[in-house]
Amino acid sequence: MLADLSSLQLLCLDHSETLIRRFFQIKGWVGRTMVLVTGLQSVYKQIDSVFTDKASNFYLQIPSDLLSEPYDLLDGDVVRGEVSRLVDFGFERNEFIDMPITLILRRSTAFDHLYISKKEWQTQFRDRGLVRPTYQLNLRLIDVVKADGKSIRLYPETTVGPVS
Repeated sequence: MLADLSSLQLLCLDHSETLIRRFFQIKGWVGRTMVLVTGLQSVYKQIDSVFTDKASNFYLQIPSDLLSEPYDLLDGDVVRGEVSRLVDFGFERNEFIDMPITLILRRSTAFDHLYISKKEWQTQFRDRGLVRPTYQLNLRLIDVVKADGKSIRLYPETTVGPVS
């Protein structure tokens, strides 16, 4: 990472916008900078039945004034993003880094509950032993697919977060 920063500083001294864009493309940073970052959030388990059969019982919470309120989202809207960090019992689980994740939104009073999709929980989390709410996630939330199929990019002009 230090070498990356040194290279970026040299490019900035050159003031070549084309070179800086190319550097970001090579590093895979293009398209990842404008998102909603959740910060490291605990995962909870809902004991009773879930509101939709598309969602698992596992969810995390983020303030609704950063997601559902400004984007007029409703229960059942699909939030897509990537895992940037997963910590289980204090141990980093690097196999999850950059893994795409689909979440199902459920609005609450001051927080949005983002339920891990049932399919992804079964194939990505359960199959790797994450069957108890002992882990924390840091996510990059990229876009939302509303019930009508319309896709909305989250914070396309800036990065917001972490929310905690």
